[in-house]
Amino acid sequence: RDLFSFVSMCSALYRTGIPTLLGFHCRIHANNIADFYEFLTSKPPCSFWGLRSLEFCFDPFEDRRLIGTDEIRMVADILSRATKIRRLSISGDLMDEQPAIFQAIAALPALESFNLKDCGDASSEQLAMLTRLCFPLTSLGIELPGEEQDIVTVFSYFRHTLK
Repeated sequence: RDLFSFVSMCSALYRTGIPTLLGFHCRIHANNIADFYEFLTSKPPCSFWGLRSLEFCFDPFEDRRLIGTDEIRMVADILSRATKIRRLSISGDLMDEQPAIFQAIAALPALESFNLKDCGDASSEQLAMLTRLCFPLTSLGIELPGEEQDIVTVFSYFRHTLK
């Protein structure tokens, strides 16, 4: 809040300060997504361009709230406008049957690191979405509960860039 107050003092500080402020890692969950989204949409487009590292944590056991259609819409909108994001982590049931989120992730041009954690049982659609990603991932983490999945094709798709 102090940094935001400081960069809001003049337009030159704001133009350079907001991308720097949003360049830090942001952890988003059900309890803060609405405020975060309101902040981003009140200051577009530089607020979305400043995002570099996002972690979406929608774990119903931690947040005590189920993710609803409003939250899904907000996440999809953030991802579709955050064209300079480099690191993305998603945990919880956010990826479960959400084509808007799949499409937004697949269109991210600068993504280098992507992690999926505890996203329920992996569907073939989720794994197929990973093969449609159009960027050279250097880091890919997948933690899926349930039966073993054949993710060799996913990793082989990025074999030239993964570290």
